[in-house]
Parts: sequence; structure tokens; C-alpha cells
Amino acid sequence: MVETNRWVSFQLGEQTFALPVTALRELVPMRDLPVTNLPHTSPAIEGTTLIRDLVVTVVDIRPLMGLPAMREETQRVLQMLHDRERDHVNWLNELEASVRERRPFKLQTDPNKCNFGRWYNALMDDREKLREFTRDNLALLGILERFNLPHRRIHQIAQEVVELVQQGNAVEAQAIIDATRENQLSAMLELFADCRKLFAELRRGILMIVEHEGQLLGLLVDVVNEVLTIRPEQIEELPVLTTHSSLVTGLARRDEQLIQLLSVPRIVQLLDQCAAVPSG
Repeated sequence: MVETNRWVSFQLGEQTFALPVTALRELVPMRDLPVTNLPHTSPAIEGTTLIRDLVVTVVDIRPLMGLPAMREETQRVLQMLHDRERDHVNWLNELEASVRERRPFKLQTDPNKCNFGRWYNALMDDREKLREFTRDNLALLGILERFNLPHRRIHQIAQEVVELVQQGNAVEAQAIIDATRENQLSAMLELFADCRKLFAELRRGILMIVEHEGQLLGLLVDVVNEVLTIRPEQIEELPVLTTHSSLVTGLARRDEQLIQLLSVPRIVQLLDQCAAVPSG
């Protein structure tokens, strides 16, 4: 007898979804899979890839659920990390220019209040956000933890440098800036580079390979969680119709977690509808 009460749960951002186990053929990491783009297709279709010589259509179901595409969200975070890196390069350059030109230094000296500091503290103080960002990867967590000391030290030198300049000791002030650029700033630049690289690798996602009427689809998801038993009497109806509720067959709850139950046939139907709409 086919087990129909078993569901595979997975994450899309901070939301939890599930598909019936019977719909799933296998799980494949996206990490090393080349994808061939398909022109004039739904934005949700990333392209096709080969898995053991079988053609699999790669579908990012995030846009179908009203969420940013995985590639788009990843690029946004990578750009943010790049911008915060440049902030600190420019910060130290401006401190050096203020010494050279004998003018007040007006940039943020509190490490908790610069753009990176606010983002960093909010991330490190929120366990759920930290888990989602790192995907429980200890290497990425270690990189994040190592930002703290060099970041704080960079901001701390501002007061030291200002006081030295006021005392007429610009040479020593410049020496502190040079040492900070060579040590703490250099360490932060390496951490930013390592963080971006590992973050991008972790955001390649997992393909949930499903088959529908002879077509193989690879549903791209953030993380696959676990196999759950959800009995029919535990499934709740949707409280209201929403733009994306056509993919959801019902809701289930596990502890405090809300799980949206998806239908593979409905996903395929929505993709076909999108493909039927002329682009441009």
C-alpha cells in the first residue's frame, strides 16, 4: 500500500513548505550542476540540466510563491556585503584624509551604529535569522564571529587618531592608520571575501526531483528539512484565497511552525499558464 501521509518539508526563505513523499524521486545538490538557460520561458524556470543523462527542467518555485528568486536574493546579499566592505575601506581613507588635511573627522565612530554594525548585530542576536543565513554551516558561522574584533578595532582608532592630531602628533596618528590598514582592515577584507564565497556556495540550493506525466522537474529549494507524517485530519483549509494559494492544497502545523502543503500537478499547471502568456 502506498503511504500517502508522508511529506517532505523544505524551506523557501523563512517559510516552510512540503511535498508528498510519493511525488519525490530524489534530492540533488545544485552545487556542481551546470544549467542551460531556456529563452522565452517563465521567470521561474532557471533552465535545464542533465542528471544521469536525463534532461531535468530546473524550476525556482520562489517566484511562484511571491518570493524573490533565489539568484536575485543571493545577489542582493552579496552586493550588500561588497558595499559594507567598501564602507570600511572608504572610512579609513577618510580618516587618513582628515589627518592630512587637518579637518574634523565626521564619519561614524561607533561600531554598533555603522551600516555593517547594525546589520551584523541584528543578525548575530537573532538565532533564527543566523541559522537561515548560515544554513547551520559552521564554517560560515566562524567567519561571521571573526568579524567582531577587527571591526571594533577599526572604529576605535578614530578617537586615538583625533587626540594625537590635536596634540600635534600627526606622524603617530598616521602610523596607527597604516597599521590598522595592514592588520584589521586587511583581516576584514579577507573575511568579506570568504563570507561572500561561502554564502554563494550555500545558496545554490537543493533540487527536489519530481516527475509529472513523464516530465522531470527539479524544484529548486533552499533547504530540505525532514520527512513528516501529516494525516488528512491534521490538514487545515486555507483561511483566505491569496495570489499564490492555487499551489497550496492545505496547511499543517508542527509545534509553532506553519507548513504549506504544495501540489506538483498545480505547480506544473501554473508553469504552463505562465508559458502561455506572451512575454513583452
